[in-house]
Amino acid sequence: GGGGGGGSGGGAVANASRHGKKVTGLMMHPSGDRRLLVTTNDSRLRLYDSYRLACKYKGAKIASSHIRASFDPTGNFVLSGSEDNRVYVWSTFNTYVPAINPLYTGYRKDRSSSFECFEAQSEIVTSALFAPQAARRRIILRPSAEGYEEPAPP
Repeated sequence: GGGGGGGSGGGAVANASRHGKKVTGLMMHPSGDRRLLVTTNDSRLRLYDSYRLACKYKGAKIASSHIRASFDPTGNFVLSGSEDNRVYVWSTFNTYVPAINPLYTGYRKDRSSSFECFEAQSEIVTSALFAPQAARRRIILRPSAEGYEEPAPP
């Protein structure tokens, strides 16, 4: 049976751990305002502004792993690993305006399933971060006789 009560089996705690969403990551917006990014094991990322759900991002597969999403340094993008070995990227700005009345299309401003993704490795990606500007700059510098120089602009 599924008895209740506080016996030594810990049934209530065991049942609670098998059901419901689990938070796998938290990150404050880099601007320092009251926006909080919450990663959960239901394959959703939620952005809260104060205590209000501002947007829900979907695409990444998160069911049983401890995966934590993050912001880029400007807060304009959200990045997350996934159990399907990919990294997912969403914009925090939803500029889409539906051509048809949202009542007919089901469009919701507080939902975003528009993302970019790429396969990162052959294993689950539990953490993905944007490289700091200084690191990106070093990566694109090319060797020269005097040290390193910036690549020629396109």
